[in-house]
Amino acid sequence: MLRHRRLRRGLAGTALTTAVSLLTGLAYALPAQAADPLPDNGAGARITFGQGPRADRCEVGHALHIGGATVKAAATKALNGTDADLAAALLRKDNIYPSLLDDALRADRASAVAYVQGADARKKGWEAANRPYAMSATGATGMSLISPEFDAGIKAFTLGPQEALYDTFGQDGRSAPSAASLDGARKLAASLKGKSPAGDDQLADFTLYPGNVEGPFNSITSSDIARYLRQGGFPTQAPADGSPEYRTEVESLKVSWAGCDSWNPQDPRRVLAPVTAAAYAEWEQEYAGQAKPRADIMAAEGSAAAQAQKATDAMIESIGQAWLADQILTWQKFWAGKPADEPGRPAKSLFTQAATDLTKARDKAAAQVTLANAAVTAAKTAADKAAAAQTSAYAIADAARTPRGRGLLYAQQSVQVVKASYAATQAAAKATQTALNAAKATVADSKAQLALSQTQAHAINTEFRRAAAEEAAAQAKAAADAADAQAKEAAANAAKAKTAQTTAEAAEKTAQAGAATAKAARATAEAAAATAGAEHANATRERAKAEAAETRAKQDQATAASARSAAETSGATAEEGYATAIAAQQRAYEAKNRAKDAARDKQAALSRAAALESAAAAAEGTAAAQETRAAATEARAAANTATSAAADAQQEADTATTAAVAARAASIRADGAAYRAESAAQTAQAAYRTTHAAAVTAHAAAATAIEAAAAAQKNAENAEVEAKKAAAAAVTARTEATAARSEADKTASWAAVTAGYAYAAAEHATAARDSAAEVIKPANEAVNIGTAYKETDSSAAFAVLVGQTSLTLSEQQAAAAKAKSDDAAKAAATAKALADKAAADAKAAAKAAAAAAADAARAAAAVAAARVSAAAAAKSAEAAKKADAGAQEYDRQAGSDAAYAQSAAYTARAEATAADSEATEAERDAAGARSAAKAADADAASARATATEAEDDATGAEAAAKDAQGSAEEADAAADSAEEEYRKRVEADRASAATGSPDSGPGLSASDEALLLKECGQSCVDDYRSAKALASLDVIDWVKQNGADILLEFIGEKDLKRCLGSGDVVSCLWTLVNAAGLVLAVGKIPALGKAIAKVGSGIAKFLDDTVQAKHTLDRLRKLLEILRKGQAPAQCLLTLADDMLGLAPAAAARKAFSASAAPEAKFCMKSLVGKDKRLKELAEQAGRDQTVQRDLNNMFQKLMSGNLNSGTGTKALFGNVRYARSAHGARLFYRKTGDTIEVLGKSDKKNEDDVIARLKKLYG
Repeated sequence: MLRHRRLRRGLAGTALTTAVSLLTGLAYALPAQAADPLPDNGAGARITFGQGPRADRCEVGHALHIGGATVKAAATKALNGTDADLAAALLRKDNIYPSLLDDALRADRASAVAYVQGADARKKGWEAANRPYAMSATGATGMSLISPEFDAGIKAFTLGPQEALYDTFGQDGRSAPSAASLDGARKLAASLKGKSPAGDDQLADFTLYPGNVEGPFNSITSSDIARYLRQGGFPTQAPADGSPEYRTEVESLKVSWAGCDSWNPQDPRRVLAPVTAAAYAEWEQEYAGQAKPRADIMAAEGSAAAQAQKATDAMIESIGQAWLADQILTWQKFWAGKPADEPGRPAKSLFTQAATDLTKARDKAAAQVTLANAAVTAAKTAADKAAAAQTSAYAIADAARTPRGRGLLYAQQSVQVVKASYAATQAAAKATQTALNAAKATVADSKAQLALSQTQAHAINTEFRRAAAEEAAAQAKAAADAADAQAKEAAANAAKAKTAQTTAEAAEKTAQAGAATAKAARATAEAAAATAGAEHANATRERAKAEAAETRAKQDQATAASARSAAETSGATAEEGYATAIAAQQRAYEAKNRAKDAARDKQAALSRAAALESAAAAAEGTAAAQETRAAATEARAAANTATSAAADAQQEADTATTAAVAARAASIRADGAAYRAESAAQTAQAAYRTTHAAAVTAHAAAATAIEAAAAAQKNAENAEVEAKKAAAAAVTARTEATAARSEADKTASWAAVTAGYAYAAAEHATAARDSAAEVIKPANEAVNIGTAYKETDSSAAFAVLVGQTSLTLSEQQAAAAKAKSDDAAKAAATAKALADKAAADAKAAAKAAAAAAADAARAAAAVAAARVSAAAAAKSAEAAKKADAGAQEYDRQAGSDAAYAQSAAYTARAEATAADSEATEAERDAAGARSAAKAADADAASARATATEAEDDATGAEAAAKDAQGSAEEADAAADSAEEEYRKRVEADRASAATGSPDSGPGLSASDEALLLKECGQSCVDDYRSAKALASLDVIDWVKQNGADILLEFIGEKDLKRCLGSGDVVSCLWTLVNAAGLVLAVGKIPALGKAIAKVGSGIAKFLDDTVQAKHTLDRLRKLLEILRKGQAPAQCLLTLADDMLGLAPAAAARKAFSASAAPEAKFCMKSLVGKDKRLKELAEQAGRDQTVQRDLNNMFQKLMSGNLNSGTGTKALFGNVRYARSAHGARLFYRKTGDTIEVLGKSDKKNEDDVIARLKKLYG
């Protein structure tokens, strides 16, 4: 089978070496910094390192779940080995030759075919054993040549779902993005189109291409889409090492890898390399730490799956043997009612073989029970081992503070599958036991039927002998000649009949009273049962009320909890806003003071910068106050919601409690009714026993009376004519009576045998019912546990199937056993009736013989007396028979009423038990509702407290914002004043530069140059010379250099200089041109206009640069004066406008960092930023952010004053290069050389990595 293959290895030798190091010792594999990147081949959107082994684990883990015994063994071996072993198990040389797992899968498929073939052979074996019986029975016998397919579900699973699972071989369980997440990603990509860094748009198109997001072999997972949405595109900068964002990304990667999204993140700029490296190290450590529990769990899974298969095979075989036994019994019953000469009757040997085959079927079923129980024992051992391994893994995870189960990866599912397999094994074993019990019931039924046939034969013989004895007695009576003897016998019989009549009538009255008692008790029991049923219904209704109330209470609790969470979120926002407003208030106040100080010192730029800082702080405070007030309002709304929900929850808790109390009351009443019903049933049973005893007495008395009357009648009728024959008839009667007694005894004996086998059948049926009931729990457990995994795990799917099949087959076998039990019971009842009739026949024969003897002895007696006695006896006999009939009816009624009373008692007890259960559940529901109400109340109280705190924060934030606004207004006024004074000073400097002399003083001598080189390097010499050249340039020379010498044709140098030094250069120049005469300039107006425009736009910068150059010369000349005297300069500061690019606005730089500020400096400040084009561009970008610019100014001032820890943190990079950083993202890079600090670069946080890379190239 061809499989899609994922991304694969291809790392360079260095990367492979690092991989080995990472697995054997993280300290050697990873650089000193946790954020250092993993080895990377540089190609593609992802770092490829570590992806292959993770993907292999998931692919082989998937094979472990879907595979059969061979694949499980191969997968287990590979997963217990190294990453190289995993790769070897999946390797297909030249992508053609089968891998080790391919071979294992082929073996499992062959085993599946062999199993189906073996199942067919097993079925044919049952049919072959049954064929002699099915072929020798004709008509509608219920027999079949074809056995049912008891394993049809197993075979269907083997050829269907199991094969379907095999077809997923090669998948690795990666997740596919949802439609909703893809829609969100596409919207995000569309919004970023044309705005993202180069290449991101194309990568987004590739990422969202339908073929790349559709499973099961999608190259883009739901983790990739979630990360794209979370980061708002592809990452452009790394989170700070150790920051919450950093840890969030690390944990997110580990969660993705644990879910078999095995790729590293899409990271085209490799900014997440440190995150990936940290996640890789932690994940490999977590995975390796739980290797032993995983190995134990996988071994347990293979063992449990094998035992489930063994138990299932035993179950199917035992049920097949039970079916064979049933077929043989059906065959026996078919021929039992047929005469010996019935056409087509089988040979006697087949009947003998049937008995033997029945025993064999039972014994084979018993052997399967032994096998199934052994499988249960082994499966339990595996389940215990898996549970222990899981506990061990949880302990390891707890110690490492990692989530439980994550490090088990594929083995986490295996634990549940082992439990399902164990439960399925138990269910199959119990179903096997049920089949054995059904087979035993079948054998017992067979023996009961054979015993019944013997009973019937002896009963017929008894009846024949009775008839003969009675005939002889009749002859004796007819032949009684001895009238006196017959008369005495007749008189005695008459008296005997009278006594029996009296006894029977007394017994009838006793039976009548007992029947009345039983009837009354039955009525009591049935009424109590009805009461119990009604109370059960009441309890059920109340329980439903409690359950519904609990559900609503929990919903209210959830509402309160959600509202509390919302209140806390808003409260946190308010607290943060309050802190922000207070901080802004302080910053505004401090900036106001700095603005006023700068204004007093005539430093307009610093004053305006401080005023802007104050205004920014005030604006920030105002915004924070507004956000805080909004958050407080939201918190109060959430608190109100929580309070309302808590009140509702308490009301529902009260409702549930009331319902629970009512349910318990109903349960108590139902229990009382059950006790009354049981007492009444006991009364009815006692009355029945009394009635039955009386009925037996009456029946015996009636028999005696009838017997006596018959004898007397015979004596009277035959006394005269049959006296001579009496002796011979008496002998015949005695002989027949003796034979009748013998046959009756045999009938009773075989009836007892029949009853014994019927009892055995009933016992086996009961056992089958009980073992079938024992199937339910493990079968349901197998189904419940295995269902969650049956779509992805063959063992789980097999466990579910076995559980379902065990339930069905065990119920069928229990029903079959019950049918056999009923059949045997029917045979026993028939045998008992035959035995009773035979006993009566024997008794009648005996009585007849006695009568014959008496008639023979007394036949000669007085015939008249015999006739009188016979008449009296007949009368007594009729009365006794009547009394007997009444007593029997009372006996029947009492028995029926007692049975109904007992049934009512059972019903009442069942209703009471059910009512108790409902009450208990109602009480649990009430407790749950109260707990929910309590939790909701706590949440509401917390939400209210949070809202109050938020409102206090809002009030404080508003006050702070108002104060900050006042500070900002004062700072702005101070800055306005300072700028106005500065503007006037600048105009004066410009006018002086435009009209003054370009003489810049002497040049730099060799000795002065040496002094500067020694003190501050070549840069100071270069600065001196460039400043000297600029300061020496006359304004007229500058006009000519810029191609505007046409102005000199119309304007004199003096007037031109005056205009160039004025505030409005352009207007001044046009005024002079107009004064010179437009007529003269008509042909040159375009050139004049161009020259005026060019001069007007550039003169300000030239004049500013000239002024600054003079300042630089003054500063360096002062420095030379100090150096010539041999003194060490206490301070040194280069002008910010020349060298400190990006630290302050240009206008402010000339005053903020001029030489006049030098006395406060501790170090000479030197900038090399402008020497590199790229560093200059990055510095300019940083300066566009006012907050970053402010922080750069502050850090510069601190460095200048001697504070080398100028930011919130400083760090050495390479050589003596260091950098300082601020909380708002400002980054200042510098190095210290003697008393000089050289500023090398500046950036914001976004461009920090670019600056470091450039500095490393220049100064590394």
